[in-house]
Amino acid sequence: MNPVFETELQLLYKALSTEVFRFVVVSHNHPSIYSDIRQGLTKQFGSHRKIQEFSFKGKTPTDVRDAVLQLGKGILLLRDIEFLFRDENVELCTYFNQRRDFFAQHPIAFVFFIEPSSFKQIIKKLPDWWSLGSFDLEFSVPLDETEGIQRIWDIDHNAPYSNWTQADRDAEADRIGRLIATTEADNQKLLGALYATLGNVFLASHQHEQALDAYEKSLPLLRNTDNKKNEGEVLNNIGQVFYAKGDYDSALRY
Repeated sequence: MNPVFETELQLLYKALSTEVFRFVVVSHNHPSIYSDIRQGLTKQFGSHRKIQEFSFKGKTPTDVRDAVLQLGKGILLLRDIEFLFRDENVELCTYFNQRRDFFAQHPIAFVFFIEPSSFKQIIKKLPDWWSLGSFDLEFSVPLDETEGIQRIWDIDHNAPYSNWTQADRDAEADRIGRLIATTEADNQKLLGALYATLGNVFLASHQHEQALDAYEKSLPLLRNTDNKKNEGEVLNNIGQVFYAKGDYDSALRY
């Protein structure tokens, strides 16, 4: 973690040190910051509190409620809160906003990771949450347009998809899905690579179940074609999925 963030990190740790309801907004301008904060939280609290990532994509109100109830006294990391702000998701957004008091009955820390430009959207779309008097932190790094995309990729293991918008990732997932559907079944090398790439897109989108499904489909295909390098990458990425889900034993196995 960048040492300039130490003050903000300590404030975040202090805010989450008590197992009570918390609503924290973390503004960040680079995907590496999210990964660093997630790792820091795991190191600080992972031994005694469950830390879970949650994506709103593809979820129903029941899914949201169940995720909260199953977490107990943990920390819920919500990285794609902007997904709620789309016009087509108004029903889910309204549910999440209006059920704030229900969620506030549980000793769970809700940590919203947002882009700096999304503050106004939270105020507008989630006024009930905002009225709680949220604790806000800002983590930002200078962005050098000349540093090159490869450097950005090196920072984030899901490159390049973590640096794409969610809309672009959704379109890419659809495109790969169409390629898979039109690829001959005996072309196992190509299918293995396509499923692995699809898994990478889902992982970057924090759609962990979809990522795991794609990776598990790619593994036997890669093994049949003796593609050890890609097989190793997929096994590592499956480990990343389990790590994000808080299943550290499975993550370590992979």
